[in-house]
Amino acid sequence: MFKQFFGEKYEDIVRVVNMNFSKELCGGCHVKNTADIQNFAILSIESKGSGIYRIEATTGDNIEKELEKTLENINQEINNLLIKRNELIQQAQAEKIEINVTDFHLSALESSYKSIINRRKELNHLRNEVKEWDKKISKGRKRVVPLEEYLEKTLTIGSNNVLISKAFALETEVLKELVDRLSDKLEQSIIFMANVLEDKVIFVCKNKIPSLHAGNLVKQAAQITKGKGGGRGDFAQAGGNDLSMVDEALKAITSQIKSSL
Repeated sequence: MFKQFFGEKYEDIVRVVNMNFSKELCGGCHVKNTADIQNFAILSIESKGSGIYRIEATTGDNIEKELEKTLENINQEINNLLIKRNELIQQAQAEKIEINVTDFHLSALESSYKSIINRRKELNHLRNEVKEWDKKISKGRKRVVPLEEYLEKTLTIGSNNVLISKAFALETEVLKELVDRLSDKLEQSIIFMANVLEDKVIFVCKNKIPSLHAGNLVKQAAQITKGKGGGRGDFAQAGGNDLSMVDEALKAITSQIKSSL
């Protein structure tokens, strides 16, 4: 019999539940034997104060029904996000905006609180992924650069198309996308772009002319602007630090290409 235990008050006679690994004082109703509970699943855990928690659980045949009820709102939001996710993937593909798409699979449901934890993790993952993609696609859509202003600068040397130009403050991904799009429009061509930023210049070259080498050209431009870089014969990127020499570098590249064709 216990009248007080760690500040808790009980009646003169208190039931003691022996679960082998622990003996607990029981002030409320209980089954005759813990084996009668059968399976046991926690549905929610709520903090009620410092070191005090309220735990709601269910047992036996009620587990599946109660878990479905608890997961109803989470599953609905996951379904909505999956629809939005697929729409964003289609938009990105249609507008040629690169997003990092990985396979997404929901975990199998288990008759335990683990299912709730897993679903919450999966929900947060989808929220973050959709938010990131939405922002990236919106940003990429705003930065799609019209081709006409660049295509009109194309030089024709023999049967070759040569496009050498400057761009300003483009993101690297947008710059590469621009070069790819220009190259797609011009057969037997070389595209050489200088992207002028606040404190540096980025050179990107895409080449489809066998007698030229993109890596050597960007390296030459980088050296003129006190930078470095290089790459393959068909595609290369380099950087420079002296913005005052960008025009000089483009003149040198133009002369180099003309003399090689």
